[in-house]
Amino acid sequence: MLRSAHFVLQGKGGVGKSFVASLIAQYLADQGRLQGCFDTDPVNGSFQTILALAAEPVELLTKNALNVKGVDHLIQSIVDATLDVVVDNGAASFLPLSRYLVENDIASVLRQHGVSMVVHTVVTGGANGMDTLKGLEALIKAFAPGAQVVVWVNEFFGPARYKGTDFEQTAIYQENRSQIRGLVYLRQLDPEMFAPNLADMLDRGMTFAEADKSDDFMLMEKSRLFRIKENIWQQLVTVL
Repeated sequence: MLRSAHFVLQGKGGVGKSFVASLIAQYLADQGRLQGCFDTDPVNGSFQTILALAAEPVELLTKNALNVKGVDHLIQSIVDATLDVVVDNGAASFLPLSRYLVENDIASVLRQHGVSMVVHTVVTGGANGMDTLKGLEALIKAFAPGAQVVVWVNEFFGPARYKGTDFEQTAIYQENRSQIRGLVYLRQLDPEMFAPNLADMLDRGMTFAEADKSDDFMLMEKSRLFRIKENIWQQLVTVL
């Protein structure tokens, strides 16, 4: 089986990219498949706040220009790895990193060295929904079929409906479904029980495994976190 480099890309900020990156990394770690993580977000660096994942910061921009040597080093690190890697990216550097990946045909470069490139992107409901849907379409045009595309449907902001149409019924999904490796749904959580427990875990910079062992969470809180994790992990079995 090919090793994989998982890039989390979406031009819209605040849609849950770092959370998705952390979920991918935790799942791969559970499977014994994770080599390392990289955080290329020059503004927030949220991926790095989950200390157990040891995400290495990458200086992507210098004076608002792409740090080409820095990204070259990132690609070298991916090629030199023996297991999967996860790369998180922020909205501020989305365009320069995407341009680098496309113009250097990184999907082909990685494939030549036994690494499959997987692009993960997030679509949401709510006010930013249409922007994320258009971002998905642009990423598919830029990266498929050389890279595989996984879509994370984040419904934490509300149902993923676009002008009354469910995500899987939109023209963008229907016209590009053959280029999409799989879908992962992050369902809206009960605001009184499940959502506060997840928010507490994230605020503490913990992984699911750490929360399960921590005295900061009571039995039922751990049970609810386990159910959240299991729902996502069951979907990832067929995607990753």
